Amino acid sequence: MKRLPLVFVFTIFFISLLFLIPKDNRVFAASTIELPSTGDTLIDTWFPSSNFGTLDYTQASKMSTTKQRILIKFNIDSIPTNASITSAALYMYMRDCSGSEESNSLHIDRVTSSWSEKTATWDNSKNIFASWYSVSAPCSSMHSYLKFDATSLVKAWFNGTYSNWGFYIWGKETAVESWGKRFFSKEDTSNKPKLVVVYNVPAQGPSTGGTDQTTSPETSADQGTDVTTTDQGAGSGKQTATSAVKKDTSNAEKNGISWVRVALLAGLSALLIGIIAGYGVYRYRKSKSYKKEDKKETPIQNPSP
Repeated sequence: MKRLPLVFVFTIFFISLLFLIPKDNRVFAASTIELPSTGDTLIDTWFPSSNFGTLDYTQASKMSTTKQRILIKFNIDSIPTNASITSAALYMYMRDCSGSEESNSLHIDRVTSSWSEKTATWDNSKNIFASWYSVSAPCSSMHSYLKFDATSLVKAWFNGTYSNWGFYIWGKETAVESWGKRFFSKEDTSNKPKLVVVYNVPAQGPSTGGTDQTTSPETSADQGTDVTTTDQGAGSGKQTATSAVKKDTSNAEKNGISWVRVALLAGLSALLIGIIAGYGVYRYRKSKSYKKEDKKETPIQNPSP
């Protein structure tokens, strides 16, 4: 019975250690920001050297031997550098659509070099993309906003993995049947494309790099967010090494304390199991030794005649 209190002593000791660990009292607030396009255009094989950056629409299509693709970009510098992005979605309003279900899918790819809304053409921009993912864009969604998930790519821009030169959108160009999907561009007055980003930042402490308040596309445009359209993509997603280190350090601090607690709890549980198991083995062996001693001490009596 003397070893049983030892279990409780170790339990109290390890639980007291948990209270000595500094607590992370920061509160993380979720914020949503709507970013307007800083540049969008279509490029066309029929007019390979022409620029269409002033049109109020963009278009991805395959008509006979003619192909059209879309370039669109957003400036994400207004997202605080200490933010953690939860989700991101590209919204584009479909103005017109034609073609069968075979042509419903679109490629949403990553642009791999700088481009300008006012100078992009088929000749200088047809190959500036890297495959990313495909989305569904059925004609049944015409006259409404289509939502395309862009979380992984926006995170890659924000973390500095890739330079933010925007999205490269195109469709099935090997189809026999002609098809086309036309979207409103940033030049349209009411149905502009937008990038909606949801992120978390610590409610306490500094947060540089922008505001965590919800911003509408119209407000951003009025404040001059999309004034500089020429070569805007080259700097849109550029993250300095210091910014990346700050974000990594913040995440490490946030996760480190909780993992220490988990490790201590796991260690405590393992220790308790070991002590209890050891105590059980000890009691079992002790009881067997008592039985052996009892058998040895019992006198052998001769049977009565």
